[in-house]
Amino acid sequence: MSMKKESYWLKEKRNFKFNSKEIDNTDVLIIGGGMSGIMTAYELSKNSNINITLIDSDRLARNVSSKTSAKITPMHNLIYQDIEKVHGIKKAKDYYNSQVEAMNYIVDIINKENIDCDLVKDNNYMFAETDSGLKKLEKEINTLSRMNVKFSVVDKIPLNIKIKKAIKYEENYLFHPIKYLNKIIDIISNKENVNIIQNTKAINYEIKNKNYYIHLDNNKIILSKYVVVSTHYPIFNLAGLYPGKLYQEKSYLLAFKSSININGMYINAEKPVKSLRYNNDEIIMVGNSHTAGKSVNYENNIKNLIKAAKKIDNNIEITHIWSNQDVMSIDYLPFIGQYSRFTPNMFVQTAFHTWGMTNSHVAALLVSREILNKKNPYKELYNPLRFSHINSLPESIKIIGKSINGLLISRIVNDCNELNKLKKNEGALINYKGSCYGAYNNGDEYLLVKPNCTHTYCFMQWNNEEKTWDCKCHGSRFDVYGKVIEGPAIKNLEMIKIKKN
Repeated sequence: MSMKKESYWLKEKRNFKFNSKEIDNTDVLIIGGGMSGIMTAYELSKNSNINITLIDSDRLARNVSSKTSAKITPMHNLIYQDIEKVHGIKKAKDYYNSQVEAMNYIVDIINKENIDCDLVKDNNYMFAETDSGLKKLEKEINTLSRMNVKFSVVDKIPLNIKIKKAIKYEENYLFHPIKYLNKIIDIISNKENVNIIQNTKAINYEIKNKNYYIHLDNNKIILSKYVVVSTHYPIFNLAGLYPGKLYQEKSYLLAFKSSININGMYINAEKPVKSLRYNNDEIIMVGNSHTAGKSVNYENNIKNLIKAAKKIDNNIEITHIWSNQDVMSIDYLPFIGQYSRFTPNMFVQTAFHTWGMTNSHVAALLVSREILNKKNPYKELYNPLRFSHINSLPESIKIIGKSINGLLISRIVNDCNELNKLKKNEGALINYKGSCYGAYNNGDEYLLVKPNCTHTYCFMQWNNEEKTWDCKCHGSRFDVYGKVIEGPAIKNLEMIKIKKN
């Protein structure tokens, strides 16, 4: 079996074709066709007759939602001690309750809609292998105990790994995210009040008479009373000032076959964090995460992940390798609710950390309740207007330092090479006509781009393994032709082609 450099879940991808209507106005415009955007459209269409338009810059369910490990659990590693430290024990318990509600909501949808998506109920183990990991684990045990969460503490787990201690939580589920979304897309696309438009990018907005005029990349404008920005990382910079409150984390994933029967889901307390689950006859492993845009050795990260997998079974057969990026908030909680103080009726759904399955459904429920004027018990918990910088001053300082590096320092310390020294299928910063460019040699010509991200003009670096230009500040990524493949950037890079002599 040949190994594929794409997500394991994409084996179930479908090329949807919708009977999209040419529209110039709608009641609700949802920007972003990932899990949270799709589920918001589902929830709104199920509970109202308002007109809903869902747009995506590419195709539905093809980005982050297709690259996940797809665990459905309220046990988000050891996050509750962090939430308690910043927000207090009550909000930690509220976060837990909202995640349990979202988990039950997913299972309820799967049962009611009769979705065949490999749903399995199983145990979740958060374990420590070292003394430092044990110290963190015991802090989490203390926090969960005061939250009155039902769990158990065990000394062994059903893996061939020696541990110090583990938290065992029994109410969890696993599923196939693309099989699930394929069915949800079928359901909403057959609704009279839902219009789906693919390959259409929102680039700007205006507010007039309490309505939003969303400008698209095809020079058309859609008027909408409500707007839901569900683009993973928010795309409108000034409103909400999200570049100062968010960062992206990149992780690496493997799918492999094993001769060992592995059940359950697992995650370790130490760094680098490694997470494991199964799906039918294959195992999904994710780990070795780091801040997106950081200069790292991609190949070594994959090798180390494979090495960790072989500790469980030395005879694994790797079938898929891929990477993913998750948006993180500086105070550990997602931002779900009003986009900014200046944009009433515009909502944001972002910063799900590495737990997008439940958080995307929290987001769908919360925003739908706001639009439909229903009781919303978790509105304040996830309120994007909270004072995140005050709550998380050390993390704010880190983001500021990262931005300074991307905007200024990297420009000073980066040396530009000569164009003719660039080898085939290589990319690098080069000097061309007295200016620094990012260049890629495809064998027949050089493809040149200005190495400034179109999001906030931070400096970029070459990712040789994935053949992309990666932003050092906020994690945007561009292919060798300058096309955006990962936000928050909206605009493509301008490209210059130079024929080789």
